Formats: sequence, structure tokens, C-alpha cells
Amino acid sequence: MKKERKRRETSVLNREKAKLDKKIDQMMKRVMPQLPDRLKQLARKIEHFDVRKPATLKAEVHNGFTMFANQLNLQDLSLFQDMMRLVGTSVFKHQFVQFVQTAVRMAKDQAKTDNRYSLLLRLVDEAHARVPYMPWYLLKDHADPNVMLELQFAPADLIAEAERSVGEIRATAVLRALKDVAEPLYKLYVNRIWVLSYLKDGAWPSVKKIPSFGNLVSETNNRLCNYPGLVDVDAAWMRNSVSHNRRVYLPSEDAVELWDTTKPKQKIPVDQLLKKVKAMYQISAFTFPLVAQIYLFRTMLLKSEILDVVVEQMPEVSSLDESRIKQADQAMETKIKTLFAPVEAFAKLHIKA
Repeated sequence: MKKERKRRETSVLNREKAKLDKKIDQMMKRVMPQLPDRLKQLARKIEHFDVRKPATLKAEVHNGFTMFANQLNLQDLSLFQDMMRLVGTSVFKHQFVQFVQTAVRMAKDQAKTDNRYSLLLRLVDEAHARVPYMPWYLLKDHADPNVMLELQFAPADLIAEAERSVGEIRATAVLRALKDVAEPLYKLYVNRIWVLSYLKDGAWPSVKKIPSFGNLVSETNNRLCNYPGLVDVDAAWMRNSVSHNRRVYLPSEDAVELWDTTKPKQKIPVDQLLKKVKAMYQISAFTFPLVAQIYLFRTMLLKSEILDVVVEQMPEVSSLDESRIKQADQAMETKIKTLFAPVEAFAKLHIKA
């Protein structure tokens, strides 16, 4: 009996989804007939992305979306109302939730290639449990490809050169990659998990100035001793060694000697140093941004129930009645204020202006 009821419910939902897909397709053809071809062009650009040209890709994507916006036929109020009514349906919400859940699964699958991702998720979840939604202020830049893209791929060509080269050429590429990965990319990552290390305890850093890179690495490593592997304790001094030319390549051993004002000389095989640089690059350029995106999709969009409020208020927005639109705005504003009340209370208590 239950199986039959479930089968009927699934059949009804599938028919409703098919109707929704047809309506959206018809609407897109009315709004912008060229949309499918333009999306294919954009997909090809992303598929053939040259990691040495992230700014070029950003500009092309931005120009593409600007062109979409300029060509949208939204002067037709009836079309606008139809769009808002679609957004306000339970079927649309179901489809959107499925889309977000798929995005979460994809982000997790990519993040799992780094075995440290589960520790980062744990850290973020613990911080959220102490101060709900506060982690978003630390993660929003990392979750945004528009902010991260150029940072993510700046060292990529140096790492690629190191992987295909040998001898001193490889060593030089590794050292240059170390410098580019360590700052700003890895430094920014360590800064964020440093603050999360306080937030998970219901606290906030009391210092007026962010510590130097070396002190930041050391303190964060000490504070996160139960999260092994999240911090490379050598990152700062090795970066200083390279930046201040305190390094020597040893051809007979295919190794480099590095030192700093507070560190004696250390001999490191080039392949070992490359492995270290790639691990720093992976967690700061890709794993942590993926964890930030998981938080965005799973927590900010789904668990927060903001989506429910938006869907509920769409009939009011689509009415084009000013008083009903005002009521919808107030309902959404009330939800957001309630949601972020713990953040506001925490900030007043702990964060000094």
C-alpha cells in the first residue's frame, strides 16, 4: 500500500516537473531566444580555460552575463509576473532544492580528493554550532569564484613547470611557486582558520592587529592541534627564505638549502619541497573554497529556511501591488533579522570597533 502511494506521488511530481520544465523553456524562448547558443559558447570557454588567463575568463563571463541582461525582454509585465509565479510554486522549490543538493554533492566529491577536507568541515560546523551563521562572514570570499579565481590559478603555471622540469630549472620553479602560494593565498587561508579556531570556542581574537604571517601560522597551529594537517608550520619561514634570497640549490643532491633569521639551514630534496608546496596549494586554493561553498549551499540556502520564505512571498511580489510587495519585503527582512540575531549579539559582545 505504501509503495503504491509512493509510486503515485512520484508520478504526480514527475508530471508537475515536466510541466514546469516546459513553462521555463517557453519563457526562456520569449525572454531570450539566443540563450541556449550563448550558454554553449560560455561552456566551451570554461571547458577550454587556460589557467594562465583567469582574468580573461572572468571578463568573458562577465561580458556574457551583461549581454544576457541587456537582451532580456523584461518590459513585458505579464512575463515578469509569470516568472515570479513559477518561482513561488512548490515544484520549483523542489527542483531548486535538488539543484542545491547536487551542488553540495559535487563540492564534497571534489573536496574529498584532499583527506583534510573533513577536518575543515568539522571546524566550520563547530564554529556554526557556537554562533550560527557567523562563519559565513569568514567564508563568503572563499565561496565566491569571482573573488578567488585569479588567486587560485596564479601559481598554477609554476607548479606545472616544476612537474615537467628537472634539476635546477625544477628547483627554481618550485621556489617561485612556494612564494606565490604562501602569500597571499595560503596566508589568507590561515587567517580564516585562525579566526574559526576562536569562533568554535565562542570567542573572537582580542588583538587589534592581525599577527605577522609567522606568528599567525604558529598560533593557528597551536590552537588547532586537534586538527592535524590543517597548518604547515614551515610555510612562513620558508616563504621568507625564498623572498629574501636565503636559499642555495645543491646540484649533486637535487636539493635546496633554506634558512631564515630564526631558522638554521635546512636541506630539503626538491621533490619533497614540491610535495609540500602542492599540499599548501591544494588546501588553500581548492579544498577550503569548496568547504566554503558547501556551507553556502547546505547551510545558508537550505538549513536557514530562507528559501522557504522567498518561495512563500513570490505570489505577493508577482501581484505588482505595492502594499503586498511591501509586506513581502517585511516578511523576508524579519526572517533575515531573526536568522542573524545570534551574529549581531555575538558581535556586540566580542568584536570591538
